[in-house]
Amino acid sequence: MNLSTQGQQITKDFIELIQNETEEMSISIILGKLFYDLCEYDKSQKYFQRLLNDSNDEDRAWIEFSIGKTHHMKDEWDQAREYYDRAYEHMIKTKPARMKGAAQVLQNIGP
Repeated sequence: MNLSTQGQQITKDFIELIQNETEEMSISIILGKLFYDLCEYDKSQKYFQRLLNDSNDEDRAWIEFSIGKTHHMKDEWDQAREYYDRAYEHMIKTKPARMKGAAQVLQNIGP
């Protein structure tokens, strides 16, 4: 197995792992999450901002949650809270409600 093939396999395995952990998220959300997981918060935020401009309603809550997380990690709590609140509202209003996702948002907001 050459280095390029190894890299492709690692990427494929990572995406599959993340999909199992984030079954409600689309591939485009998972890609932005990869930037976040690599501590590339500015890249992640820019990526999600672009997605937000072109989002469908199904992904909007996860996009807003992810933008909130990037603000949170950059110690921009007011901006993070604004996006967390939007994400929570979208998750609760979805039929059926995304309770697992809403719980993640509340966990990030904290006590």
